[in-house]
Amino acid sequence: MVQLISIQELSKITGLSESYIYKRTASKPCEIPHYKFGNILRFDMNEISDWLQSKRRKTREKDR
Repeated sequence: MVQLISIQELSKITGLSESYIYKRTASKPCEIPHYKFGNILRFDMNEISDWLQSKRRKTREKDR
């Protein structure tokens, strides 16, 4: 079953500000996967998890 969360919940989970999330959902191409019902944004936790994993960068080990 799909678990949809609000922008406020997404902000708490990710630490991203609500204004940043709004900007990224309005950008073309859209950067954060979401659903829009009229003026209401909802986010699928599975899609958000995949999106966050795609943004992950590996750290480099320092030369010793």
